[in-house]
Amino acid sequence: RMEETQTKKMKMSAKDSCRFSCWYPSFKSCTLDSRIIPISKSFHEYLLEDGLFVDPSHWVQPETEYRYDYGEEWSSDDEETTPPKTFPELEESLHKAIQELGGDVFPKMDWRCPQDATWMATQGNLKCKTPQEVFILLKSSDLIADDLEQQSDVSEEPRHIILREWYDLNLSMEFRAFIKDHRLVACSQRYVDQFFPHVASDGLNILKRIQEFYTSKIHQRFPESEFVMDVYLTKKGVRLIDFSPWYGADPLLFDWDELDEIATKYDSVNEATMKVITSPMGIRPSQAMKSR
Repeated sequence: RMEETQTKKMKMSAKDSCRFSCWYPSFKSCTLDSRIIPISKSFHEYLLEDGLFVDPSHWVQPETEYRYDYGEEWSSDDEETTPPKTFPELEESLHKAIQELGGDVFPKMDWRCPQDATWMATQGNLKCKTPQEVFILLKSSDLIADDLEQQSDVSEEPRHIILREWYDLNLSMEFRAFIKDHRLVACSQRYVDQFFPHVASDGLNILKRIQEFYTSKIHQRFPESEFVMDVYLTKKGVRLIDFSPWYGADPLLFDWDELDEIATKYDSVNEATMKVITSPMGIRPSQAMKSR
């Protein structure tokens, strides 16, 4: 399904518009509290190098008793020693941002998060308490490396680490909305490898809440006419999670040809198309390694 996404041609302007540092200032009131931290070209290059060569003695320690145990496997007398690299200004900026966001954060870069690197995390998820945990996740992620390699050809393009306030999100309440010609034409539950009975029985009400959120907070404010929007529903409202280009994200319970057809036939008199898993038999393969 991700291969299908790659065969569809997304607009380059849409990718720029979906860069977190571009859209966050306009929508910060309806999304998670976040900090945008610029990175240097040298740190960009470091993330693309092999190995984890940052000196732990230079890392800012958390104010709690948390410590990361590096063990003995990170060095060997039989191997050539690579001088450790330090980024003290970046580390200090990350430390300050983590404290401002309550001590627990979710890291990403301009487009994607290091979802494929959770195996390196001490807690088995993307929650970070220290700059070193952020570094390890970003350095271990092929998804992040892929984004950075695409940026390498554009030397003046800005690069950022994004830290977002951590929330223990209820996976059943995450949804993906598809917008075409400024109209919300379709919506899917975000995690299609699970069956949520309460979602299956409340799909139309969920769609109505997402439509109202789009109309009041996003419509005509986002610069693109076609895009993908991830949202999270709470008891009190709807929160924006991220934007992706049309054709630039997994279509989940749809496919892109189907979404194009739905958009063509869309009539303002009709409701947008909502898809959720309606029984355990409808569960799709795990998306644990997918980028968005």
